[in-house]
Amino acid sequence: MIQRFGIAWRLGVSLALIGVIASGLTGYWGYGESRKLLRGAAEERLLTATRVLGRQLFGRRLLWLTYFASGSQLFCAGALSVFLPLL
Repeated sequence: MIQRFGIAWRLGVSLALIGVIASGLTGYWGYGESRKLLRGAAEERLLTATRVLGRQLFGRRLLWLTYFASGSQLFCAGALSVFLPLL
């Protein structure tokens, strides 16, 4: 005996699958956005900590170079200990 499924059952299964796919895509999008926010916050904290350390070590005679490569994972925040002549 072959059991035929009715239109209500097929519509219900279709809507359930659409809901599962939609929630999965929404979760993946939320994960990506929160990861971007966390990375940005970590980079900002690292830059702040590097600046504070540089000021404590070298005072105002330190030349800061910061480089942010937009759109990539490259992040470099550092200090070159280039002493500028006293003004």
